[in-house]
Amino acid sequence: MYIKEELQLQIDIKRVTEKWKYYVYLTIHSHPRQAIKIVLVYRNVACTVIDDDEVYGYPDNFFSAPYQTLIMGIFNLPHIIWTTRQSRARGSKLIDLINTNFLQQHVVEPTRQSNIHDLVMTTPGLRMIELEFTDKIGDHKMIDFALQVRDLNTKTSPTANGQTSN
Repeated sequence: MYIKEELQLQIDIKRVTEKWKYYVYLTIHSHPRQAIKIVLVYRNVACTVIDDDEVYGYPDNFFSAPYQTLIMGIFNLPHIIWTTRQSRARGSKLIDLINTNFLQQHVVEPTRQSNIHDLVMTTPGLRMIELEFTDKIGDHKMIDFALQVRDLNTKTSPTANGQTSN
């Protein structure tokens, strides 16, 4: 990940490692009134519906001002139908999180075999300007993407890869 030198970086790490689930998050402060939360998730296929309560138990402030949020990782929920956002019990907690927080899920093609296991989700203030699939890491396709971040202070918006656009 590339981060401009002038950005203030505050790292908050939370690790959940019980029963095959794991997530880490960090916060990038670009202005006192604006920050981006980046959440990296690994959800093992062996997680139960009860385990999902903890996997998706992000702090409430992840989705409220001044935060814009990017959630990405391996979710291992191949039975979610992304075109309709429908799922059986094992994916219902994630669908509820997405709908409640107005998240957009950007991955629309299979990332492992014929299933979408790897996800990239954003809150409305982050705009996906590029998303492509590249080489595999193990048996998962690698996802390369760039985001445009709305900047409250200038007419240009820095992107996640450090470039700016008008």
